[in-house]
Amino acid sequence: MRTALKSLTVALIALLLICPPLLLHTSVYPVAVVQGNSMFPVLQNGELVIFRGINTENIPNGTIIVAVEGGAPANFLNYLVRPVIIHEVFSRIVNQYGRVYYQTKGVNNPYPDPFLIPASNVLGTPVFAVPYLGFLFLFVSSSEGLVFLIGVLTVYYIESYERAKNKEKAARLRFLIPFVFLNFEKKLSNEALLRITQLAEHCEELASFGDPTALWLYSNLRKKWEYRIVKCEKHGDDAAEFFGKDVLTLRICVKEAEQALRFLESQQLQSRQVL
Repeated sequence: MRTALKSLTVALIALLLICPPLLLHTSVYPVAVVQGNSMFPVLQNGELVIFRGINTENIPNGTIIVAVEGGAPANFLNYLVRPVIIHEVFSRIVNQYGRVYYQTKGVNNPYPDPFLIPASNVLGTPVFAVPYLGFLFLFVSSSEGLVFLIGVLTVYYIESYERAKNKEKAARLRFLIPFVFLNFEKKLSNEALLRITQLAEHCEELASFGDPTALWLYSNLRKKWEYRIVKCEKHGDDAAEFFGKDVLTLRICVKEAEQALRFLESQQLQSRQVL
């Protein structure tokens, strides 16, 4: 379920990034922010403008355009860092080489802008505007907003890490429940329960040494699984069984737990003798 949700989220983000430029026929992401009151009352400060692509070679006077300042043609990357202007076309100019330029003017300004906009720098014309939403974009793009965004992401990462660690801790405790039950019924020794408890606490280290039970637990700390007490077909005693979707079933019977304890004790004894 969680994997499907993540896949759906990624797909939606991809659609939001890819579809608007395709649907609105723009070479860049079709969003711009109105800054200032030069277009008041047609457009107001802080509005988020959605624009569509147009034929940039022959734009009628009075058409509101979204364009970037500067000499280099606009592309998907540089329009994010270059000044964006949202003004209406005041006049169309063609130079001696046949290149088209536009002189623009703010509706609320008494004079035209003191620069020309190359046709290659025109991004499109507004379709609609969302009031105040542009302020959020302006804040995020500012140095203060960037620091704030980094802080939020850092806190989110720490919180996610803590939640993951708490989830792992809960999984370790849940792993011990059937063994505690078997110990309570006098079917599993205290020593074996202690060994399994140590395995749960240090499953990362033991997994690196090839312990299959530790490896199973370490691999499934963040997965959803259940447990139950079943009969061991091989030895005829009770066993703790762990199972779940996308999880390999693990079964540990009382005899296997006790044998693992004796094997561990013999290994420790051999280590002491070597020393």
